[in-house]
Amino acid sequence: MIRSRIIQHSVRWIIICLMAMVWACNPYSKVTSFDRTIEFSGIKWKVKKGSERVGPGPNWFSNSPDNVWVDEYGNLHLKIRWEDDRWTCAEVVTKDYFAYGKYYFQIIGQLDELDPSVVLGLFTWSDKGDNNREVDIEFSTWGNSADRSNAQYVVQPAHIRGNRYRFPIRQEGSYTTHQFSWYPDFVNFYSYHGHVLANDQVATPIKFWVYPKKLRKPRKVNIRINLWLYKGNPPVGEEEVEIIIKKFHHEAI
Repeated sequence: MIRSRIIQHSVRWIIICLMAMVWACNPYSKVTSFDRTIEFSGIKWKVKKGSERVGPGPNWFSNSPDNVWVDEYGNLHLKIRWEDDRWTCAEVVTKDYFAYGKYYFQIIGQLDELDPSVVLGLFTWSDKGDNNREVDIEFSTWGNSADRSNAQYVVQPAHIRGNRYRFPIRQEGSYTTHQFSWYPDFVNFYSYHGHVLANDQVATPIKFWVYPKKLRKPRKVNIRINLWLYKGNPPVGEEEVEIIIKKFHHEAI
């Protein structure tokens, strides 16, 4: 009887701990809010704020205009900065939903020189299950400064063989464009030097990859862009980090 109670007690605590871990890693739990709205690339975006450390990371996310702002030229700035004795990160989420099509992100910044702890994510997200219908383009060495592969294309879940493609990105200047095209039967990914959009024939490619499997149809999918710290660790260089997104564009197919 005593042994049975001990086992039940242990199991209960394991379940509680697992739930706590899931809660901490959930980037859109009840401890997050989206009270601030900005306009970028002709689209309204909500700015994420966490009242506690939340995923990804987990990290502190701030909706301060010092972390997220649109400049006079219409460029979106995301910044990891030191605020109130802690490192704060940035994330924005479209208010509108998107479906099949081509998704373009024009970036200003040296993605090939990011601090080892820093992650830039460009991705889709849905609360309607099926791995959140998440398609990612991410830039990071995930805390390993010796890793030459500092970029990846992902269709979640990432742990399944064939769902993730990692590669090294070496830039020619500070302008790059990154794109994924979500079709009913497959997803393809592209990265280019310079800023390009659809049907631009002069673009210089960096990388291309095709995910050849059919995904579930997009359902209440929005776009999210975030700049955050891997495992919530501070930047190795102990310096603030800023990335600029010149333009986001969706072309329906």
